[in-house]
Amino acid sequence: RAVWVLDEMSMLDVKLAKQFFNDMEHVATQEGARDDHCLHVVLCGDFDQIPPVGSKMIIDPSIGNAAQTGPASASKKRFDLLESMWAAPRFRLQQHPRGRCHPDHQAALQEYLEEPQKLYEHFRDAGSEDSRVKPLAQSDFENDPRFLLCPVVVKTNQQRNVYNKSRARCYAWTVKRPLFRWWCEVPGLASMGDAKFMKSFQNSFPALQNGFVRGAPCILTSNLCPALGLSNGSVGNFVALVFDVDHEKDCLDFMREHEARAAGTDEVIDVTLPYPPIAAVIRVGDTDVMVPSGKIELKTTTKHGQESNTSVLYRDVQVTLGFACTFFRVQGQGHPLIIVDRLTHGSIVQAPRFSEYYVVQSRVAQADHLRVVGPTFDETKSGAKKTTAFVRPDFVQYYAEGKSLEELRAKRRDDEVTAAKEKAAEKLAPKAGKKGPKQPPQPPPAQAQKK
Repeated sequence: RAVWVLDEMSMLDVKLAKQFFNDMEHVATQEGARDDHCLHVVLCGDFDQIPPVGSKMIIDPSIGNAAQTGPASASKKRFDLLESMWAAPRFRLQQHPRGRCHPDHQAALQEYLEEPQKLYEHFRDAGSEDSRVKPLAQSDFENDPRFLLCPVVVKTNQQRNVYNKSRARCYAWTVKRPLFRWWCEVPGLASMGDAKFMKSFQNSFPALQNGFVRGAPCILTSNLCPALGLSNGSVGNFVALVFDVDHEKDCLDFMREHEARAAGTDEVIDVTLPYPPIAAVIRVGDTDVMVPSGKIELKTTTKHGQESNTSVLYRDVQVTLGFACTFFRVQGQGHPLIIVDRLTHGSIVQAPRFSEYYVVQSRVAQADHLRVVGPTFDETKSGAKKTTAFVRPDFVQYYAEGKSLEELRAKRRDDEVTAAKEKAAEKLAPKAGKKGPKQPPQPPPAQAQKK
């Protein structure tokens, strides 16, 4: 049996998702390609294209020919798209096991899947009397220290880096512990330029910088051991750093010195380690695990007739500070508090996407566990009003409602016929400006007589 598995469906944009479904239709409808087998397509992830959060599409050629019997008819089986292809949710991934999600909140999540516009209004009206999503104020940080540790969900990696740096400094100052930074080593980079070049390179790749505060929250960025809960997106706390044998003594003495200094001062101790660590010890639940650093290297590519091009090829560090994360990185269920940043760059408002805000909404146990920062969705940089709504492509509605793929294709054919008729009518319609009768062609001018 052929099985297609598409994970992280929420990361696909509309254009790429349409391309996937078109390719799937092409493979499934080839005559003789799968005579007696099924084509299983499993779509996984937190996404709005095929709710609730996971669905399974089964394409079985034998179903459309169930009435045929005998060896003679079996050899003449043909794939009948009208009867044998369908799409329907086959299972649900429970976002809140063990009853940690409030029943009213679970019902609201299902309502948002059926009417996405209500989720948009839910976030748009944050702060109103009827909304349980409240805007974040400075007094919230002062009155409730949990806001210092809860993750800020942002749109871009640039925002994530900025929030991690600023909030790590705030956390270090609060708990009177130093913030240690380091740049991941890139083999061969030191021989490519001087100190000015190194600084420019590091500024161009902020993801190569990482930080450590003892006890600070952290997020895993790779699957170490999912059976123990050590998977991509798992949240834990920093415990210690591990260094190379040659540099271990110098680095540990450096850390002890600044930890003693931070305990006796009210200033923020933000220092850079003399050597980068080779691993970090983190605690996830009751488990302590050592997470090695990611691999980084330079890759040089040369095309025929062109100059060689050197690029940085690296795997992101396998554990990062957990004060901020992107929409699709937030994991787990029943978060006590989550802060949602509705900005992208500066004061530019990013139009909401259903899949992003639905994921955040599903990660908390109750709606009042959310806080938002930034202007409302109906405000632009100049303060003018505009209308913003979630946009769902045509195939979303059909697959979401469990309708057949043939119904979708029939609708597409009708749309194509309608568009062709409209285009033909435009060609036959008289143009607005009428031109006068064409003038007969004039004979070419006589050539000048030669002297």
